[in-house]
Amino acid sequence: MSSTTGFNRTPEVRLWRINQDTLFEIKKSKLNLEERLENWLDSDISIIDPNLLVIGRQVKTDFGGEVDLLCIDEKGDIVIIELKREKTPREITAQVLDYASWIQHLSPERVQSIADDYFKHESFEEAYQDKFNDDLPESINEEHRMLIVGSQIDSSSRRIVSYLSEIYGVAINTVTFNYFSEAENEYLAQTFQIENDKAQMIYSSKRRPRLTFNQLQEIADEKGVGEVYNFLFIELQKFFDNVGRTRSSIAFRGEFRTTRRASIFNLIPPESDPDKGVRYQVYNLRFREYFNISVEQALSVYPIDRESWKYGTPGDQKRYEEEDIQDQWSGYTGYIGMDEAKKFIEKISEIHQSKR
Repeated sequence: MSSTTGFNRTPEVRLWRINQDTLFEIKKSKLNLEERLENWLDSDISIIDPNLLVIGRQVKTDFGGEVDLLCIDEKGDIVIIELKREKTPREITAQVLDYASWIQHLSPERVQSIADDYFKHESFEEAYQDKFNDDLPESINEEHRMLIVGSQIDSSSRRIVSYLSEIYGVAINTVTFNYFSEAENEYLAQTFQIENDKAQMIYSSKRRPRLTFNQLQEIADEKGVGEVYNFLFIELQKFFDNVGRTRSSIAFRGEFRTTRRASIFNLIPPESDPDKGVRYQVYNLRFREYFNISVEQALSVYPIDRESWKYGTPGDQKRYEEEDIQDQWSGYTGYIGMDEAKKFIEKISEIHQSKR
């Protein structure tokens, strides 16, 4: 098989059958119905990348569109796969970028919810473990990539993708599937516009690093709340199942109903105030169920400085209200100083001891 590549045209792929040292070229055919391609990708995503796991199909966004296929890789990054079909270059690139603008705001819990809806006979965590032989990574959806897939990718779409990728480091690529048929046999060959190794180099050079625990501590120190932040960081780990981090916060997580890694209490160093203390967020219902306490008990535990808070974008919040799950995605936010922090830990410790 041979191919020639170029950003402004679809790569030419030719295929030969070998019979007793004689070559017989198999002519390219038109792929009948790109829905077949979507089905193939759904059932075996390895034809694009063996290191992907499909976690959603026709996933509805908050903007009215539907992502053809949503995948996750071993690092926990999200991959959007959108079929070209009959869309114009402007339509397909605008659409996939629109989906990416939605994806970037999805919380790990929202990703897990989408995946749990997709998997029928196992949980997201079980599916991930089966695929990658490892536990879910500490952080989900820190980064995302986009793949435009089709039996033909026009030169205009390829130019746009090349421009976005090479000039601005946008994690976008195209995959062309060439379809061949001979008698009763069918063949499929794929070609990436930008070779994977080169694409990874481009994206890695533009990728924003995830903050380490030390970096978050440094931010807290710069904000003048380093002591109370460090105290809470150490003490809260005694009461929660695990700790996650993002580019701006620490999430203390535990089991909430069907979710093993639900965020329950967050510390946000960049939004802290030297006079008021460390910025915090608490998911009220999750906190109560995790510690098995009443509404009144929870309110007596929370720091005095608090106001009502809802997670997510307006689109997220609207969906939570429609699905009657807003109470799972809301709680309180405020600031906590050292004196309040000591009282907070003391009260949690008492509750923890009483439940043992």
